[in-house]
Amino acid sequence: MKFLNYRDREAAMTAARRMKEIFYKDHRLSLFPDLSPETRRQQQRFDGVKAKLRALNIRYGMLYPAQLMITHNERRIIFKSDEEAEDYVKKMRQPAADDDGD
Repeated sequence: MKFLNYRDREAAMTAARRMKEIFYKDHRLSLFPDLSPETRRQQQRFDGVKAKLRALNIRYGMLYPAQLMITHNERRIIFKSDEEAEDYVKKMRQPAADDDGD
């Protein structure tokens, strides 16, 4: 849908976030802001790490224009590059080193 007024668009997006799920005639609707092709390309760099986060059941979100925010162990971490995010996920998946080797 197209909004003529920015405030109306923001009000609709805020309401959609609050509702979590929107249904119309038994069909689930999703609302996303319209992004330029370049912004979408920048965000797509994170698609691989987002799939890994979904598999690990870890919350994440995209911040405009192209930053990944991960919420893990009650901490929010923001990544500007997909490489940094990949490294973080790799470290997260590694078993903790034993500290009882006195």
